[in-house]
Amino acid sequence: MAKYFCNVCEVEFESDDENPVCPVCGASGDDLVKQEDEAE
Repeated sequence: MAKYFCNVCEVEFESDDENPVCPVCGASGDDLVKQEDEAE
């Protein structure tokens, strides 16, 4: 499961999809930024 940040509505969400879509506003593609896991 990957985490994504939506640049349109500023929501973070998780998705298994290869082409995720924001569950809040429906944005996809370049509007989404994949979040890297920061292991500490």
